[in-house]
Amino acid sequence: DARQIVAELASRGQQIEEMIVRGAFTEIFIPALQAKELALALQDHGGTLGEAVRNQVRIAVRHLVRAAYLLDWYGDLGDKTDVDSAFRVFGSAVREIGAAYDVPAAP
Repeated sequence: DARQIVAELASRGQQIEEMIVRGAFTEIFIPALQAKELALALQDHGGTLGEAVRNQVRIAVRHLVRAAYLLDWYGDLGDKTDVDSAFRVFGSAVREIGAAYDVPAAP
């Protein structure tokens, strides 16, 4: 179910945010790459969305996938500035996807 996938995406975003706050940058790759897989799985669940919204989701998924790889990379480097920048893109993509499926972001 697409809504469950989106809820899981929001959960991964919350996990990443908590890791950033703790400074656990080298751990970020696990939820980031899980979120990438979840986002890619949404590609098979877009049939209920209108064409314009489906295109918005595709774009957001691309941004999320790219941001997930960057979070992995920058987390390994321990660069907080770059991690924060990549997380802003990641979080924005999660919110856009959540809005398309009417699933609120995790608290």
